[in-house]
Amino acid sequence: MAESIVALTGATGALLLRSGRVIGSYGYPGPRPTGVPDEAKLPAGIQLARIPLPLPPDDDALLILAHPTSQPLSRHATRLAQALALAGVDATANPADASRGLLPGGLEEKAQNMIRLNDQIARQAEFFHSSMRSVEDGLLIAGPDARIRFANPRAGAILDLSPEVLAGRDLFEVLSLTEPAGVQSAAELLEILILDRQPIERELPLRSHRYTLRLAPVVRAGDAGPVIGIVASLADITRQHQLAQTRSDVVTLVSHEMRTPLTAIQGMTELLASYDIEPVRRREMTLAINDEVKRLARMIGDYLDIARLEMGKTEFRCAPLRVESIVERSLLLFEPLAQQKSIRLVRNFEAGLPAILGDTDLLARVFGNLILNALKYSPLATEVQVSVYTAEGQLCVAIEDQGYGIPAEDIEQIFEKFYRVPRLQDADVPGTGLGLTFVREIVELHGGRVGVHSAQGVGSIFTVYLPCGPQSQGR
Repeated sequence: MAESIVALTGATGALLLRSGRVIGSYGYPGPRPTGVPDEAKLPAGIQLARIPLPLPPDDDALLILAHPTSQPLSRHATRLAQALALAGVDATANPADASRGLLPGGLEEKAQNMIRLNDQIARQAEFFHSSMRSVEDGLLIAGPDARIRFANPRAGAILDLSPEVLAGRDLFEVLSLTEPAGVQSAAELLEILILDRQPIERELPLRSHRYTLRLAPVVRAGDAGPVIGIVASLADITRQHQLAQTRSDVVTLVSHEMRTPLTAIQGMTELLASYDIEPVRRREMTLAINDEVKRLARMIGDYLDIARLEMGKTEFRCAPLRVESIVERSLLLFEPLAQQKSIRLVRNFEAGLPAILGDTDLLARVFGNLILNALKYSPLATEVQVSVYTAEGQLCVAIEDQGYGIPAEDIEQIFEKFYRVPRLQDADVPGTGLGLTFVREIVELHGGRVGVHSAQGVGSIFTVYLPCGPQSQGR
């Protein structure tokens, strides 16, 4: 401990004393004293800093640091040295007690020695127990039968069970590693760990987080000893997984989604630069280039908006609002588009709707996006119904169209980035495949969810469910 204190504080030497006796020393200048050193015997230019260590009244300890007179110890170094010294003293028996134990004595002294030995063992056990409880990863320790004997608080938080409840449970069952939820039986896992003595590592998704699970056998007396248990650790890799997904999304955005408009822009600009094109055709190409540029800008903007939401960087302006007012403004905005396609917008607003807490601008983008999709993917001369109502403590906004519908196999994917339903009717419909992802992120930010019901050839209903209570303040 004295060596570590010297290395971390910049002192030239250290002495650790307890009950007037030296119990630790490193780098002390001159002859090592057996008790409190005499400063007069120090080399020139060296002085001592005496740091008392707070212990019970019947025990006393002192840390003495030697340092150059020209380089006094900082307050930070002194506090760090005191903390390290206290930890070292706490793990060391009192020399006075130890010396008493060396003298001949009767049954009473032997009992006292046994008490002191038990105290040291208890301190060591407490040290290891506290260390395991303080590990930031989830930590589970089980016997060779896979019954959990120890779980640290982090493991309890990850598995949503207290360490006391986890004790005695089957490790593989708790981690959902065995059939039917898992892919291997308990016997197969134990064979790998106990008989083959091989570690197991895999990714484990748990409640919107991802963890790296590592299982390893605990072997007594080196590799030749028997396997006496299993240790499992859970490291949260959600952030790393999100970053990897972001990199993948960027590659997709650049290599697939941006390539088509960029190719079109490049081709038309080369034609305009190389050939003398008639004015009417030149104007058409210029307008087409402008449309492609706006499409690129919209795609990049949408992607950045989603990335900010996923990273929690979006500013959330929470305030009381009336959802029906936001929906009405969105309907008025898209009324001209509806008239162009002879689509009738029908409003079904329940009376006496409650106000909720939310971000007006973000929710306006949600409802605008869903209404625009309903209009874009509906045939001419049909109807779009927009309903706002309450149900089971939630404020619901349903947008129902009479469009082409979504195949059942595509329902689960429509909220993924860049995904568009492969449909001939939509070949000329512009889109980035990011709108519904943005909708889902904003709704979840408000503590809600989005539901979809669709039938091919009949139409689709997108329903936004927003909490009416305090939970509507955002995640």
